[in-house]
Amino acid sequence: MGRITKLHIENFRAIGSLDYTPHQLNIICGKNNTGKSALLDAIYINERGDGAERRSFEEGKTPNFIKDGEPTARILSDRNETTIYRSLDIYKKAHPDSYTEIREYLLSMLLEDLDYYDDEFREAYLKIIMDSHEFIIIRSGPAYTIIPYNVTERQIITDQLREIIEDAEERVPQHHQSDDPGITTKRRRIRPVSAYRILTTSLSNRFLLYQPLKESSSEIEQPIIKNPIERNSP
Repeated sequence: MGRITKLHIENFRAIGSLDYTPHQLNIICGKNNTGKSALLDAIYINERGDGAERRSFEEGKTPNFIKDGEPTARILSDRNETTIYRSLDIYKKAHPDSYTEIREYLLSMLLEDLDYYDDEFREAYLKIIMDSHEFIIIRSGPAYTIIPYNVTERQIITDQLREIIEDAEERVPQHHQSDDPGITTKRRRIRPVSAYRILTTSLSNRFLLYQPLKESSSEIEQPIIKNPIERNSP
């Protein structure tokens, strides 16, 4: 396995723009909050593709991958290219074709395990999640992952979930007819008291792995950037 020999970072955490040439042995020193950890995190994310800290559900806080005021962050090396998008809307403007694929995957993950509930509940559930959360997209080579975080206060989300869950418990039968004739299964209940915990756990656990973009996508970038520094020169 080779190592990174050229690295270019843009708008990643405290780093505005940095060209760095790692050597066999590197010593990084400096004052607090000057980008030492950001540099190491950038190398890890770019090299491994799975180094994103999942700081989801911190009230009023966006996971700090991207420099304040910037829509994206980029980490380019001679081994990989990683771009981090602050929101779905920003990703859509940059990649309208693959946006549809990613949004469909997002919705399918959010609705997983809700087959026993009716369309009315699933529609209301999706609306609450989409209105109260934002989703960071990380593209690493020809793959992507999604990191959710809340933009609405926790108590408001909890109250909204409690309301639709209580309505669903009254509306939906406790037993679910299986596809096999004569077999019924008991529907798993969602307790209103644990509504927010279920939401946060499900969102955090559903987006743990990078998903490959479809091979037919015309937007898939080459995973190896031969000379990222020259590529970003005027």
